[in-house]
Amino acid sequence: MSTLIQSLETYVHKTLGISVKVEKWSSARSQPVIVQNQYEFYVIRMLDQQCLLLVAEEGENTPLAIRKHMNLVLKTWDGPAVYVTRALASNARDRLVEYKLPFIVPGNQLYLPDLGLDMREHFKTIRAERQSLSPATQAVIIRALTASEYSHLDSQLLTDRFDYTAMTFKRACDEIERFEIGTARKEGRTRVLDFSKRGRELWDAVLPILRSPVKRRRWVLRQTCEQHRVRSGLTALAHYTMLAPPEQAVYAISSEDWKTLRQDNNLRTLSQGDPDAQELEIWSYSPRLLSETDIVDRFSLYVSLRGHSDERVEAALEEMMGTIAW
Repeated sequence: MSTLIQSLETYVHKTLGISVKVEKWSSARSQPVIVQNQYEFYVIRMLDQQCLLLVAEEGENTPLAIRKHMNLVLKTWDGPAVYVTRALASNARDRLVEYKLPFIVPGNQLYLPDLGLDMREHFKTIRAERQSLSPATQAVIIRALTASEYSHLDSQLLTDRFDYTAMTFKRACDEIERFEIGTARKEGRTRVLDFSKRGRELWDAVLPILRSPVKRRRWVLRQTCEQHRVRSGLTALAHYTMLAPPEQAVYAISSEDWKTLRQDNNLRTLSQGDPDAQELEIWSYSPRLLSETDIVDRFSLYVSLRGHSDERVEAALEEMMGTIAW
């Protein structure tokens, strides 16, 4: 038996206080070749539940691939299937949690939603994964990511750019400090923000606490929002990747601009299927603040579309993020 399986037995015993016995799955050869080539299959009984282990001895599959492989296996296995690997990057872990795919990293992490278990390294409660950032704080962080500026960000610069008050910026700094991703200090009358992480490391740290900027969606005449609209949704994703654009264009607008539009007596809202309609996303922060073009930034776009039901969209999102020069 492999050392990974031995480590798993020890980890489960130490974590859950139960002794388990892992056995080879007799029906492994009945699985599609693409799955057989990726995993070793074992059966384990935990907390009165028979589970199938998909053990990746070498390498690490993408969360999207793991989901596909599990769906294939679950056609013949009636019960929970658990992905087992030696190591798991934080962003991959977050995606697996989003997909609600069980996984075990012996000695480090255990996530078994079907059994009501979610344990992390050293059994710490990761507060940041149970909450989300305010729109203002999220905009400040994404601005740092898009501009690759992580240190000595003073309140005057950011309040001018975002049209935030000094109090709003202070609250954003307080939130950033609370989630331990940066620190703020006073220099005279100015508050200065420094992030403790940069680039991909910062993105991985904040991804679990980012939320979609889209508050609601409306369908309006194509001629609406000529001055304010920014391409978003699948329209923007089609620009960044090889994904085909949707038949109806998708645009984003801030809540404030939407309020202004609603005061226009000529504003007409349409049904989703109307051929003269364009989809309008109303955002919690202005999409123009974080982009120099008429296309929303990659980071906001990612969180607005993650968890999409279409696997092609999920694959395109991964492709888009892979083009970022961290």
